[in-house]
Amino acid sequence: MPEEKKYFSNIVKKPLIYLIIPVLISLIFIWGYFSGNLRLQDLIAPVLNREYGLLENFQNLILIAVIILAGYGIARKRLFFEKVILVCVLAGSTFLFMEEIDYGRHHYRYLIGDPIDDRVKDVEGNGSDWNIHNQGNLNQIFKQILDQGLIAFFVIFPLVTWKSTNRMIRCLRPDPWFILTMVTMLAVSRYSKALNKAGLGMEGALRSNTAEFREVLIYYVLLIYIITFVFRRDYLSPARSDRP
Repeated sequence: MPEEKKYFSNIVKKPLIYLIIPVLISLIFIWGYFSGNLRLQDLIAPVLNREYGLLENFQNLILIAVIILAGYGIARKRLFFEKVILVCVLAGSTFLFMEEIDYGRHHYRYLIGDPIDDRVKDVEGNGSDWNIHNQGNLNQIFKQILDQGLIAFFVIFPLVTWKSTNRMIRCLRPDPWFILTMVTMLAVSRYSKALNKAGLGMEGALRSNTAEFREVLIYYVLLIYIITFVFRRDYLSPARSDRP
């Protein structure tokens, strides 16, 4: 009976976490932005600066959660390699968060104003010359590296190592259900581009950057993986080394 209950729980829980929630998150933002309602579109991604909208700030909240969980995991985990992984996650997610908020300048400008605005130019697409990813073509390079890394780690790695009994691999391996989330990410990217190409974006703030919808799911994937790694995986306990 306990095994049947666990099986039923996974049948309900996994599609919810890895498919239904990411689909709902994406559709709420996409349909809101492309709804034709200018007020709703401006709420999601303001023409003034998309960084002040719900979409960008939702991404920031996810990154903050990842940073907090990584810090907690460093204190909680006992093994050196686990701590090293979480330190890397903490450093990487902090870097992403600082890039997203332009190292605090976006919120400083919104709350206080920017007396140094004449010394710092905004580049096309509400970007800034303060952050790294907007320099030259670095943004495209980062995207290509990130896409390849996501496919390698969340699609190829779990498929290739599915039958492995190595404790290290079982501890690090993402749940194969992440593949559904990755497919959702691809569909979201294609869908938002198609709506934008059809002119439904009405020259909004994301007219040249619909990748922001996909970016939400990238951070969501990172959040779910860190939750799993910190709370559901234990290298020292084989019984827990491959729990979702």
